[in-house]
Amino acid sequence: QSLARKRTSYLSYQALRSSIIVLQSRQRYFKTISSIIQIQSLYRMFTARKHYRTEVDSVILLQSLARKRTSYLSYQALRSSIIVLQSRQRYFKTISSIIQ
Repeated sequence: QSLARKRTSYLSYQALRSSIIVLQSRQRYFKTISSIIQIQSLYRMFTARKHYRTEVDSVILLQSLARKRTSYLSYQALRSSIIVLQSRQRYFKTISSIIQ
C-alpha cells in the first residue's frame, strides 16, 4: 500500500511537473512572440517616420523652389521696368540737352 501511494504520488508529481513545463514553454513562446511583435512594430514605426520625413522634406523643397521662382520672376519684371524707365529718362535727357 505504501508503494501504491508512492507510485500515485510520483505519477501526480510527474503530471504536475510536465504541465508546469508545458506552461513555462508556452510562456516563453508567447514572450518570444511578443518580443518579435514589438521589434516589428518599432521597425515599422521607424520606417514610417523616415518615409514621412522624406515626404515632408520633398514638400518643403518644392515650396522653396516655387517661392524662388515667383520671387525671381517678380525681380525680373521690376528690373525690366527700371531699365525701361532709365532708358526713357536718358532719352529725354539727351533730347532736352539737344533742344537747349
